Amino acid sequence: MTIQILLADQDNLSRRKFYHELNTQPDIQVLAETGSGYHVMVLLEILEPDIILLDLNLMGISGIEVVRSLCDKRFEHSGQQKHAPHVIVITDYQDRQYILSFLSAGVKGYLLKSEPVEAILAGIRQVAVGHVALSQSVQSEMVYLIPEITRTLTKKESELITLLAHGLSDDDIAQQLQISVSAVRSHLQNIYRKIPWIRNRSEIVAWAWINRLVTEVQ
Repeated sequence: MTIQILLADQDNLSRRKFYHELNTQPDIQVLAETGSGYHVMVLLEILEPDIILLDLNLMGISGIEVVRSLCDKRFEHSGQQKHAPHVIVITDYQDRQYILSFLSAGVKGYLLKSEPVEAILAGIRQVAVGHVALSQSVQSEMVYLIPEITRTLTKKESELITLLAHGLSDDDIAQQLQISVSAVRSHLQNIYRKIPWIRNRSEIVAWAWINRLVTEVQ
């Protein structure tokens, strides 16, 4: 299976370098390249890439604006709806706020241009099969992001996570917190949004135990 890529980078030299490196791989094909965020959106109306390799700096529309437009959006292709492709940010920036902003927006990878090309190729292949890809130094920054993310959780959301980690159902959680079941599900959606690498209940529970939001078994 060939991984089809849309490459977006305002830096012509950088873009041409990645275009050449990617197209030498037998399992990767660059469908198109652009330095414009606006052109990314236009190209998605006619192309069906698996992954967008996206720099933060783009002409017209910024990288974060493109990501926010793409994530969870559907596009029409041949009369059928299709989910937006996965986005991998490739950049020189490893500021925590950049990382958190893009992960919160829904990107599946955050890779640094300074990485060896082999690491970038490995990250692309990881995302193509459904995993998240982060450069090693980005992973180190994530250690410091955990407390920041925890502070964004409301008291009710933290209580819900604790009850979920102890195996309670939605009905039981609603009863314990004295809220409706629909409110429980609404809080869960907020938690998914605030903790960008969490995609389901099992991952919430694992995250809670790993980060010591829960420290004892009831």
